[in-house]
Amino acid sequence: MITAIQEQTGPPQNPVDWSEPDKWIKERLSGEDASIAWQIWNMDNYILNPRHSYGCYMFINNPLFDLMQTAEDGGWYPSEQGRLLMDHDEATLHKLGDIEGMLHATGVTGWP
Repeated sequence: MITAIQEQTGPPQNPVDWSEPDKWIKERLSGEDASIAWQIWNMDNYILNPRHSYGCYMFINNPLFDLMQTAEDGGWYPSEQGRLLMDHDEATLHKLGDIEGMLHATGVTGWP
């Protein structure tokens, strides 16, 4: 999906409008790419535009963070640290923040 989107970005002189996922997913993607985009768009209640999911993809796949793991069945699942992040564990949030430089000394609540 990420590659399919990047291939359609367009030149700076004529950029593609990605502001309406309900529209562009139907127009620009098909098959598994469209299925993944719809899943991203629908599962988070229309907050993350799939066009901008690459940064999230890079974050969760960064080996420094150890957020995901592959099981014997080939499935991709949150690691223990990934589960702690999803549970908003303060120590995990601070640890990842220290590594990534994402969190400030205050204002951790509400993230991610």
